Amino acid sequence: MHLGTARQPPRLLLNVENISLPSSTALTQLVVLNRKIKEQGGRLVLCNISPNLNELFKIMRVRTRFEIYSDQEAAFKALAD
Repeated sequence: MHLGTARQPPRLLLNVENISLPSSTALTQLVVLNRKIKEQGGRLVLCNISPNLNELFKIMRVRTRFEIYSDQEAAFKALAD
């Protein structure tokens, strides 16, 4: 899967405000997507993560694999850097 162009690596912001507990399949796909984006030198950032989702990420030991921001504005700013 190629996600970016030859000139720019992919950058993706996901606002997960309305996701409290994803299925294991959805969580796996998110981890795979993040890995593929990073392999291409890109960045996936998440924002508005719920306390339940944050706890699930910690339990599943994937919390440190993601860039997580408190709100969409902070996430956009991070992607612009």
